Amino acid sequence: PASVDRLHVIVQPDGTLWLEGCLYLFWCCCVRGLHHSTVSNAAGDLSDMMNKLSAGGRDCNNFRGLKTERPTYFYKSELKLEIARGAIKRNVANRKISNIVGFYKWKVEERGFKPAAEMWKPTVKYRRYADSHGVTQMKEIHSTDLSFKNQASIATGSFIKDGGRLHPIDRDNQTHLIDALTELGNTEMLLAHIVAITTGMR
Repeated sequence: PASVDRLHVIVQPDGTLWLEGCLYLFWCCCVRGLHHSTVSNAAGDLSDMMNKLSAGGRDCNNFRGLKTERPTYFYKSELKLEIARGAIKRNVANRKISNIVGFYKWKVEERGFKPAAEMWKPTVKYRRYADSHGVTQMKEIHSTDLSFKNQASIATGSFIKDGGRLHPIDRDNQTHLIDALTELGNTEMLLAHIVAITTGMR
């Protein structure tokens, strides 16, 4: 576009602009054409990372040393603590990680940044899905070891996790089921359903 209606910037504690952060946000807006709310989230997430790195005495460009000392892994450990305290959710932490990964990829591709060690380990997963015609397709998903795995919901007793949520048949429906089977006169099916209902069969 010929103009930008909103330009997001990141101000450092001394009042000066963080050059690389501002250039990245400008690139997201002008080159990638991201919506201003998306760029705003990226600005907030980058600010959060820089504040945490600053508080921990870390340099965002220094990838020497142990894996846990590198900026990306250090930031993940900080987010892990916030998740444990209940301050943020896993999906919010993963959004922050995604924006950080995007920033460092931009540094490598557009600014010629060469980290001394790997910033993360890339992973590729394949997920099956049905398209609009009902045909099963495979989707390639790129991720990193920085992302937090989404924990599966734990059965509370009101349902069983079995590829979905299996809920028990309530009393009224059990009665209607037995009545319908009795009317059909099929003894084998009636007995099979009685056994299923009384023993918790799925």
